[in-house]
Amino acid sequence: MMTMRITSDDTGDQDAVAAPMQQHPRYGRALALCGAEVRRLAIAGDDGAVFGRAQVVTRRLGPLVLSMIGRGPVWHGPGVAGRQRAALRQIARGTGPLVAIPGAQVAPMPRGPGLIALMTPAHHAVLDLGPGPAGLRAGLGGKWRNRLVRAEADAVAVSRARDFGWLLAAEAGQARARGYRSLPARFTEAWVAAGDGGATDGGAADDGGYR
Repeated sequence: MMTMRITSDDTGDQDAVAAPMQQHPRYGRALALCGAEVRRLAIAGDDGAVFGRAQVVTRRLGPLVLSMIGRGPVWHGPGVAGRQRAALRQIARGTGPLVAIPGAQVAPMPRGPGLIALMTPAHHAVLDLGPGPAGLRAGLGGKWRNRLVRAEADAVAVSRARDFGWLLAAEAGQARARGYRSLPARFTEAWVAAGDGGATDGGAADDGGYR
């Protein structure tokens, strides 16, 4: 009989550098600052070896408690394919209704009490920033590269600033005008605070729904 242990996980930011954004500790800290309940779990076999990690976000809607694993769990190590479904089922038993949106397809997707299998988005863009400035420039489309050259010729300066409220307000206005949804401004503010170790209290504001 397959046995496994699911315990609290204290993986730091550096250890989770390759994790999808929704499974990174900083993302969890940002949601916690927005009022969400966030738990990080380590999934281990009966030998104690960890073969997966999951960041679970829980939201209470009146009497209903709904949990979500976005782009996770993150699996690693050999021989995990046969244990993925069992692990998700066990997590669901501890959380109640659980929505799992895996970063990679788990086939067949697990189904059972408390677990809802969803398809991942049809398109998901991931930009590799590893090649460096020269490599990134070479990979640009011609129109984008020409505009970059023009900006450089105009001596456009790019700098980091802590005061970006005007940009968040402009984005919110654009979202309303064009009719799309995006992460709320308070999440961006919480993300910045979470990068400082979460020292800034984001209050108990609602996170506005799962992202």
